[in-house]
Amino acid sequence: MTTPVSSKTSLSIPFEGKQTVPVHLLRQYAFCARIPFFMEMMGVRPPAPMWVAQGQRYHQRQVKLTRERSAKRFGLQQPVFHYNVELRSDQFGLHGVCDLVLETEDAVYPVEIKMRAEKPRRGHLLQLAAYAMLAETAFAKSAPWGYFLYEKSGKTRRIILTSQIRSQVTRTTHALLRLFQAPHMPDSPASIPQCTQCEYLNFCNDRF
Repeated sequence: MTTPVSSKTSLSIPFEGKQTVPVHLLRQYAFCARIPFFMEMMGVRPPAPMWVAQGQRYHQRQVKLTRERSAKRFGLQQPVFHYNVELRSDQFGLHGVCDLVLETEDAVYPVEIKMRAEKPRRGHLLQLAAYAMLAETAFAKSAPWGYFLYEKSGKTRRIILTSQIRSQVTRTTHALLRLFQAPHMPDSPASIPQCTQCEYLNFCNDRF
């Protein structure tokens, strides 16, 4: 069963002796497994880079603008716009807040708002697919695809939500749950360019 979850929910919450994982950690894990480890297990909260705060403010403005714009960009017939949809699923072990869910008579379509128009990374695809899986149960409708809405250009990118990416969501969720039960810092597959842009670099003593 999928139910709404409070925006004040902690990063991982118990359910039937297990945990639900915040959807955004799927993206973080895809970047580097150590980020959710530091966040969840160590409680580390380094100061966010300036560009993160700028992105959050820009995101809030764009959500407001999206309310006033036509749905034609999505190619859907008169969808209902649901903003900041709070979801949690015991079945999938996930919870989070989706930027926007478009609802039509027979389907739902999650929308993730991004600042820059760039090719979606694996973590972004996992996040979009996870919201699709939650929205399907919450609205009792299928989610055949989702969208990335790029703030600066206003353009959209449609993403078909295949069984393969959904399976990756499940595997990554299970990997996160195992990570939270582990007593040691995981190995990092991150490259040097990834590390140099990571705010947790100072907490890794074995990178470079």
